[in-house]
Amino acid sequence: MGFLTKLKSIFGGSDAGATTTTTVPSRATAQNGKDNKYVGKITHFNYKKGYGFVEVPQMENRVFLHVSELSGKARKGKQVEFVLEATDKGVKATEAVILN
Repeated sequence: MGFLTKLKSIFGGSDAGATTTTTVPSRATAQNGKDNKYVGKITHFNYKKGYGFVEVPQMENRVFLHVSELSGKARKGKQVEFVLEATDKGVKATEAVILN
């Protein structure tokens, strides 16, 4: 199963037959000219629990971010560049780097 097909099956789309209408970003909408790299804003991060969420302009749903995938100090409102990865539990941010 391809990356975009996996994302569509998680978030819905023509391939999944799901009822949700989340738009899945394609490689063509990735930012900074890098393959599968996206820039989003941290909306919530809890170091005690070890995770947070990133708001991505190209998507309706927030993306999960684990502290082990993060380089830099996360705070609400900070911009982060990352790669989207589809998992069996949903989509998560990997290779995340704080930009500001």
